[in-house]
Amino acid sequence: MPSDRVERQLSDFESRMAIAMETTNTTFWELNYTSQQYYVIKADKGHCTNIVSPWLGEETLRLFMHPDDVQMAYKGLQDVAEIGGQVMEMRCRVAKHALQASRYLQSDVPKEWEWMLFSGRRVDASSLGANDNHVVVAGSMQNIAQLQQAEDSLTELTHDLEKRVSERTAELNRSYQEVADSILELQQAQDQLVESKKMAALGSMVAGVAHEVNTPLGICVTALSHIKTVVDQLEQKYKQNKLSRTDLEHLFSETQDGVSLTLSNVERASNLIKSFKQVSVEQSNEDAHEFELVELIKDSIDTVRPRFKNSVHQVKFDGQLPINMCSHAGAISQIIINFMINSLTHGFDNEKPGEMEILVSEVGDDEVLLIYRDNGKGIKAENLFKIFDPFFTTNRQQGNTGLGMNITYNLVNQKLKGQIIVNSLVDQGAEFYIRIPKRLDKLKKK
Repeated sequence: MPSDRVERQLSDFESRMAIAMETTNTTFWELNYTSQQYYVIKADKGHCTNIVSPWLGEETLRLFMHPDDVQMAYKGLQDVAEIGGQVMEMRCRVAKHALQASRYLQSDVPKEWEWMLFSGRRVDASSLGANDNHVVVAGSMQNIAQLQQAEDSLTELTHDLEKRVSERTAELNRSYQEVADSILELQQAQDQLVESKKMAALGSMVAGVAHEVNTPLGICVTALSHIKTVVDQLEQKYKQNKLSRTDLEHLFSETQDGVSLTLSNVERASNLIKSFKQVSVEQSNEDAHEFELVELIKDSIDTVRPRFKNSVHQVKFDGQLPINMCSHAGAISQIIINFMINSLTHGFDNEKPGEMEILVSEVGDDEVLLIYRDNGKGIKAENLFKIFDPFFTTNRQQGNTGLGMNITYNLVNQKLKGQIIVNSLVDQGAEFYIRIPKRLDKLKKK
């Protein structure tokens, strides 16, 4: 019969509607301002349940809606009821299970809140079986708890990223300032040493220092700028409700890579700064103080490294055991630097690989033996006893003053209270032996 077919069609339509509502976590509602009644259509196990209740305004909303959201929702309903064609859409918190009939009107039941997308507009009353003059607003509530949780997590992550970027930027700014201060100290030290004819080699290092430190810091700036760009793009998608899981995974990947790159290069710049500052901080009138010799030698090597890092030359130093001293660290550092610069300037050809080697060991309880050797051109026999004389140089035409080895000799004998010996043959390199007291404080007491 036709009526049976119609009933089956209606039943099928209701089932499809219920499945769609359950799948999308959606509840339909209808509010008749004229009859002061509201209807809630809730899907449950493939069937639609229609709940009819009296409309009491804000009092009704308080039965199932979070107190902080009631006034906003009430005003939104009034606005769309008064203005035809206007669409209401807002997010509000609704009590979990509140739309089930058994709990719907129980105001004293403790509530667990879920986020809902509350939307609606004024509709033609006659299309819903009401009189034409009735004011009816209808719409839906969709459960968006997972979306809201994801957005809250994203907001927290964004704030955390902004904080971390801010901290890294501040750290980078501090590093920049430290670099600027270090370069200034080096330039001041250069002026003092050139004026006193000591440590003249420092002048040629300043440009290398600036270049060496600027490279990792430049990488840090690039990495942090990229992170900021990714965060800004993500924030824009969030505001446009276009955020996806792929976007979040991309953010996590880019942020991890950027932060790792920034940290490694800040550490690299910091290590370079420590090495370069070791030379400039030690003044010629320094008092003997405590320091660790192996680390001092490593710092001194790093200070000269920019001069030969892109060349065929290399340096070997296998200091393993720490050697604690009380002496003039600046003088020892300058001796190492003078030896290396002398090898690079006088000992090596640019085409043939050169090797510098530094050995250090303790002699008994009171002395330290430092050996420096290279495999360069060596020193002619007639010049071997002149290399420690002031102003002696074989490359004066290239601007050398001949003070480097004289300064080294004076530092060893006068400052460090030690001895220096040189051995060399032409084309077989040069070798220097330096023997100095381990503790000048004990030497002074004697």
